Order: sequence, then C-alpha cells, then structure tokens
Amino acid sequence: MARRYTDREVRLIIQRALESPAEGTSVDSDSPGLSLEQVKGIAAEVGIDPQRIELAAASLLEPAPASPNPYAGIPTTVQFQTILPTGEVSEVARHDMVALIRSVLGRQGIVSTQSGSLEWKARDTFGGRYVSLTPGRQGTRLRVLGNYRDGLTVIAAVVGMACFAGVSLLLDGAGLGSAIALFGSAVVSLIPPRFAYRWWRKKEDARMADLHARLVALLNTSASADTAEQRELPAERQ
Repeated sequence: MARRYTDREVRLIIQRALESPAEGTSVDSDSPGLSLEQVKGIAAEVGIDPQRIELAAASLLEPAPASPNPYAGIPTTVQFQTILPTGEVSEVARHDMVALIRSVLGRQGIVSTQSGSLEWKARDTFGGRYVSLTPGRQGTRLRVLGNYRDGLTVIAAVVGMACFAGVSLLLDGAGLGSAIALFGSAVVSLIPPRFAYRWWRKKEDARMADLHARLVALLNTSASADTAEQRELPAERQ
C-alpha cells in the first residue's frame, strides 16, 4: 500500500522541493493524508517538477527510536536517517559533504570509503559522532548518529562532584553531623547533572538535526544538478 502524507508533510515536501527546508521530525495526524502521486499533482499545479517532489519526500526526517537511559530519563543516542532516491554520489558531492560535516560539528574526523559507501566518524571525551552514506536498491541511505553515553558520564561526574562538595560544606557547617551531611550531599548531587545533561543534549540534538537537513539539501541539489547536466549533454553533442 502506498504511503499517505499528512497536510503538514505535504507542506514540508513542497517547501523542500523549493529548496526551503522546513524544520521538524515526526508528524502526528489522524488524517488519512495524501499519496505521493496526489502531492505531485498539487505541486504540478503550481509549476513544481514532480522529480523534485520525489526527492523532497524522501528527505523527510526519520529519527530512529532509542531506549531512554535509566538515570537521564532520555536516550543517550540520537539518529536521523533518510533514503534519497539518487544514483551514485559524485566525488565532488562527497568532498562537499565531508567539508560540511567538519564545518557544522567542528571536528576533523576520519573518513573511510568502501564499495561506493562513505563513513565519517569522530570521538572525543563527550562521545562519538557518525555520518554514513550507503547505496542500496531503494536509494542512498544517509545516516547521522550521535552517541552521548560518554558525555552523560562526564557531565554526571563533573557536575555531580561539584554539587556534592558544595552541599557537603553547607550541611556540615549547619552542624548536622558528617553522616547526615554525606548522605544529603549524595542525594542532592544526583539531580543537577540530569538537568545539565538535558541542556547539553538539547544543543547537540539541534546541531545533529541541522547537519542532517543540510546534508539532505546538499545531496538533493547535487542530484538535481547531475540530472540537469545529463539532459544537456545530447544538446551539446548536436
């Protein structure tokens, strides 16, 4: 059965077809929505190339589900995936893609290629960031992944220790006894790191989502340019 697109998804697809990517991830609606052919029909009425609609439809964000961390209460990974209906990605597009990744994430990273696929990865104290481009039968799969487990550990340790030391001094100075001071400090120091991690995580998620959207736009633009160039070749040969 063909996929149906909600009203909001239709607007998002058309916006991306016009090279004005809209921000967002999942869309919830009880409406049965429209099929891709119906969306293409609507776009055709305003002069949008159906092929651009197909590319834009494939670029809708698809965050992969992840289990929440018991302590943080939210997942320690974030992942965005998109299947682009493009052929082989040119070397120029690959170069631009790596340059964009390094610019957005601020990391040099390691690049590896094999059998038409491309993978970029980088790790530091706060975890790993991964981007992969893998060709397949249905199209080219773009994946942007952030692993924040190390970041959670570092934040919990640094913020937790600072809170523990500060609360210990306050409770000990209040004359409550060392045992009560230690216990109270341990309990209180568990809370601030969670908020600190959530704040940091929100910034990282926004950066990864922005990277994904910009990579999709770059690859779609590259595919459109390659298609236009191929169409012009016969005319040039005449």
